[in-house]
Amino acid sequence: MKQFLPIVTKPFFIYLIFAILLSSCVSQKKIKYLQKVQEQDTTSFNPNKHNADYKIQVKDNLYVRVFALDEKAYLFFNKQSGSTSYNDFANDASIYLNSYSVNIEGNIDFPIVGKVYVKDLTVDQVKTILQQLVGEYLKEITVVVKMVNFRVTLVGEVMRPGEFTIYKDDLNVFEAFPWPAT
Repeated sequence: MKQFLPIVTKPFFIYLIFAILLSSCVSQKKIKYLQKVQEQDTTSFNPNKHNADYKIQVKDNLYVRVFALDEKAYLFFNKQSGSTSYNDFANDASIYLNSYSVNIEGNIDFPIVGKVYVKDLTVDQVKTILQQLVGEYLKEITVVVKMVNFRVTLVGEVMRPGEFTIYKDDLNVFEAFPWPAT
């Protein structure tokens, strides 16, 4: 009997530890956010009718560049005239210094054109307005407008808390912070 007890108890304890480890995990099928939406599931389906286009606000910074066929002509419209080096935009500070800040009235001060009201407009709307305004001075132009101050702050019990610069227009939480939160 004494020899039978160690033979039975050892596999029993191994099985018990294995069962405890597997039962404490939650399968991904129980997490509703990570599942594909089922058409017949009407209780958990709520369509998001939110428009994802960001409206420009006071203190936002816009990167604006004008390009045309004649390089000398369009350089007057760019904030850093005379320098066409891509190293001028190598870090966040230089991008900030070469961008246009939206003032309290909601305007940006664009060279030659003057003040342009951009508050509560989308980036595409600002691009269209600037193309029309600069189009009065130059023909066959291209205007590039981008937001340059999109930052996310992560706090709490995570591996890497802090402030992060995001260079993507639309993203979700899983794309913004893809690393594990432990």
